[in-house]
Amino acid sequence: MLFRPVRENDLDDIVRLAARAGVGMTSLPHDVGRLAARIRRSIETFAGELPRSQQGFLFVLEDTALARVVGVSAIEVAVGLDEPFYNFRIQKTVRASKALGVYKPQELLNLSYDHTGHSELCTLFLDPAYQRNRNGLLLSKARFLFIAAFREWFSPHLFAELRGCSDEQGQSPFWDALGHHFFDIPFADADRLTGTGMKTFIAELMPAYPIYISLLPEAARGVIGQVHPNTAPARAILEKEGFSWRG
Repeated sequence: MLFRPVRENDLDDIVRLAARAGVGMTSLPHDVGRLAARIRRSIETFAGELPRSQQGFLFVLEDTALARVVGVSAIEVAVGLDEPFYNFRIQKTVRASKALGVYKPQELLNLSYDHTGHSELCTLFLDPAYQRNRNGLLLSKARFLFIAAFREWFSPHLFAELRGCSDEQGQSPFWDALGHHFFDIPFADADRLTGTGMKTFIAELMPAYPIYISLLPEAARGVIGQVHPNTAPARAILEKEGFSWRG
């Protein structure tokens, strides 16, 4: 197995991987044009031809015996500089009544941009047939070696965006409880639009005010901070490297 930078002739294999990734892998859309542009952007980043705001490295894992790409992983140098990078942040607050003797801690969801300028680990996907022999470990951790070798290229702040919970039909409990009411489209469609670069609709339609988590259905509350079952091994690798979910 060989971990290396992506090449233009890897496109067909990456399209095949994207088709297998399914709903929720926003940064690996099953869109030939977007994937070709992603490959080109990585090549131009390595060549030093792009401004920091557009730089992103895409790597592949190649089965050299078959000359076939079987996995991908990526690093974005600085998110949110050209277009906003949205995430929810959990804020804790307290509502209390001295007269009633009620003290009620609450958690709120706030739409945030606080990862702006940070470097991001993303786009980790390995062909299920190769999820053995520590191939996933190589595909993920080799990025840390790359960052360590070229530390000046990256932000002091590094985060990872992981695939959230959805079922085999692409239904997301969190989206059904919250996003669906504001966007009026299925989660799979929102995921596809985001993956193809259309993100302005998030700011246009998402509520501008904090959302009380306690008002969400139990199914939605239960998946906050959780990852897709297929992503659990990737999360475990990151946690062993010192990453943690901070709300």
